[in-house]
Amino acid sequence: MKYCDNLKKAILYLFDSNIKDIKSISGGCISTAYVIELKNNQKIFIKENSSHNYSIFKSEAIGLSKLSSIQSPLIIPKVLALILEDKSSYIMLEYLQSSNPTRNFWQNFGKALAILHKNSTRSNYFGLEEDNYIGRTKQLNTIYNNWSDFFINNRIEYQTQLADTYLDYKTKNLIKNFLSRHKSLLKNIKNSSLLHGDLWSGNYICLGDRASIIDPAIYYGDRHADIAMSELFGGYPSAFYQAYKEEYPLDDNYPQLKNLYNLYHMLNHLNIFGSSYLNSIRSICLR
Repeated sequence: MKYCDNLKKAILYLFDSNIKDIKSISGGCISTAYVIELKNNQKIFIKENSSHNYSIFKSEAIGLSKLSSIQSPLIIPKVLALILEDKSSYIMLEYLQSSNPTRNFWQNFGKALAILHKNSTRSNYFGLEEDNYIGRTKQLNTIYNNWSDFFINNRIEYQTQLADTYLDYKTKNLIKNFLSRHKSLLKNIKNSSLLHGDLWSGNYICLGDRASIIDPAIYYGDRHADIAMSELFGGYPSAFYQAYKEEYPLDDNYPQLKNLYNLYHMLNHLNIFGSSYLNSIRSICLR
């Protein structure tokens, strides 16, 4: 991975080629994204943001690098460069051309995620050496040797503090009582896996019969949190979950764990997008 202070300089350094064409494409709600075609006909994917948000790109690069270090069938795009200019910052990635899924795509994807989780298992280690981001929100990864303290302190309590102006007394009590009722489930989790951390349907790319995962918010945590997030906004096809469970069966308590883990994401959406997520938070806490 190359660190550079100028976009054009980075392109010339890495590819010995000038820009032939630039096309704007969807890059989510945080950054502007482009596919750049070079004069040697190679394509690269670039995201742009302000220089103040360079740390988001740096965290993304670290996340992709760590995911690629775990042996699995998942395709992780290579980070080519991080660029910081006076007013702008960029992350330059390997360009992956999406395609229609084959018949076995979802089965292969589910199995590949299970293999990633299995091959990254650690005992009594929850967190990461550095904090990162979940969307544009800072994600605390202070390391704990037990999952309950990690999840409550770094995930729910931190997001609840950020959401103070949105949460009335009744809703805060709902969250508190919900955690109290389910805390014992968290205490039973002894092993962690390297998680993607934000595995909704916008963060994978179909490459025929294989999947690539992008925009990670990694940390070592309970693997069920990745599965829960994948179900939050409609979910993946059943073949994905069936293949995952065949490779790495879910705990019997997963339905209850799913609500706990998705409370974190709902709180984060509340903090990013506003009060339209309050009813979803209350609904989870009443389950």
